[in-house]
Amino acid sequence: MPFLADKPVGEDGFYMLTVAWNMAEGKGISYNYNKQTTGIQPLGTLVYAGLAWVVQSFHGNKWTFVRLVLFFGSVNLLFFACLLGRLTCELLSDGAEDKEFISSLAFIATLFNFSNYRLFTYGLETGIYLTLLSICVIYTIKFAKYKKFMVFHTISLGFIGGLTCLGRIDFGIVFLVFLAISFLIRKLNFMWCVISGVTMLFVVSPWFVWVHSVCGKWLPSSGEAQAGLINGSNALSRIWVVTGSIINHATPWIYLPAFGQSRLVDIIAIISIIGFLTWIGKNKLVEVCNIFSKWPISGWVAGFIALIVVYPVFLRLPIFIIDILPRL
Repeated sequence: MPFLADKPVGEDGFYMLTVAWNMAEGKGISYNYNKQTTGIQPLGTLVYAGLAWVVQSFHGNKWTFVRLVLFFGSVNLLFFACLLGRLTCELLSDGAEDKEFISSLAFIATLFNFSNYRLFTYGLETGIYLTLLSICVIYTIKFAKYKKFMVFHTISLGFIGGLTCLGRIDFGIVFLVFLAISFLIRKLNFMWCVISGVTMLFVVSPWFVWVHSVCGKWLPSSGEAQAGLINGSNALSRIWVVTGSIINHATPWIYLPAFGQSRLVDIIAIISIIGFLTWIGKNKLVEVCNIFSKWPISGWVAGFIALIVVYPVFLRLPIFIIDILPRL
């Protein structure tokens, strides 16, 4: 019980939940003492505000609110696991062996992963963002199967991308790179890319208008706090942190609860990955590479590679780099 008193919901989570509670009370997007804030992810806070409103309507307190957040995160994780099972089916060819088994394995591995559970119940936007991200990827796979694109399809893509961006603002970088790659490899023409991009910006624009009205800048306060250009004195440490984070995300069967995790564990994780690649064999490895080299997955891969480059170059604090990389 002492451990559960402050976990899995964490300090940053309580910050967002406090803002959500105030929103439900009609105090607007504000923190303690009714101080307006822009240091949140908008869509996640709005969803939590809805949960807070339900609790307040039944005269519940903040402890009840936190319990409802834990329940919501658990249900969202179940939904996310279903989506990853569906995504696995979409990625595999119709004639693939053990397609249903692999899809079930993806579902089970996602649902019973402790790191995923902690992220989805932490009180931040991560779980909501990953759910929207998986929906966005699945939609683009469906989108790629259309014989003829229509304006409705590109607007829908931009709308889903906009919601995902509201889930986490830096997704805008991923989405714009995805559109750029799609145009360069001639999967989408210039007009389709413009329509999707403008729709995404239209969906996200109210948030930036709010940010500018509060602080006179277009960049949220959280972004300004994290910003810091890479230089000779911090380059090695930032690259080291990002490398450890990538290894952490690539080895979900290992739970590393502490910041600055053991390098020995990282080495074991790398050996595990090499062992897995050797075990599945050359033919399976080629099949996996083909999946990631085909559009639209190749566009998403390029987008997240761009994000991995942007983080160490423009982010000042290592802790943000550690937790910001998506676990999809």
